[in-house]
Amino acid sequence: MRRIPMIMAVVATTFFSCAKDDDQSLTKSICEQNNTGEVSVSNTQSDPYKVYVNGGYKQLVSSKSKTSFDLSPGTYTIKLEQSSGYVLYPTVYTKSVTINQCRTSYCSF
Repeated sequence: MRRIPMIMAVVATTFFSCAKDDDQSLTKSICEQNNTGEVSVSNTQSDPYKVYVNGGYKQLVSSKSKTSFDLSPGTYTIKLEQSSGYVLYPTVYTKSVTINQCRTSYCSF
């Protein structure tokens, strides 16, 4: 009689035991694996703006909207240049943003 519970315990342990997973990349978040942080750019103006990061064009952000993208950790210059709706010259906003791994930095114009 005692053998049946013992056999059931051994069988249950065999099928339901946990093993240590040596692949730590499964437990790391994507931002840790890629060593990136996020910048969120909000355009509060009524015109679309072109987004530049360290002088390189990134994308267009529509009026009264926001966009976000991943960058490696570091300090960046974010520039927004009015795309349309200006008379002579576009309005330009510039801001310095520090990106940290797995964190979101906010930039609002």
